[in-house]
Amino acid sequence: MEVEDRLAEILEADRAAVHVITLTTNGVKEWVFYASDPKTMKQRMGTLAPTVNTHRLQMVVERDADWEVYHQFLKAQ
Repeated sequence: MEVEDRLAEILEADRAAVHVITLTTNGVKEWVFYASDPKTMKQRMGTLAPTVNTHRLQMVVERDADWEVYHQFLKAQ
């Protein structure tokens, strides 16, 4: 199973998050998820990250209540 599929399966379980966009630039792939509880996402990533040996996973949590990042990319299309 690809990393992206595993991320979605784990982070989106129980509707805890939704995957909204994937960005790839300069050899870096960024998956943007929106979630209501950052603590839950950190716990789930903490479980997933050690099992992934094909990529180096990093997690950044930022508040985006108005989904500005998502809307920014919608406008670009």
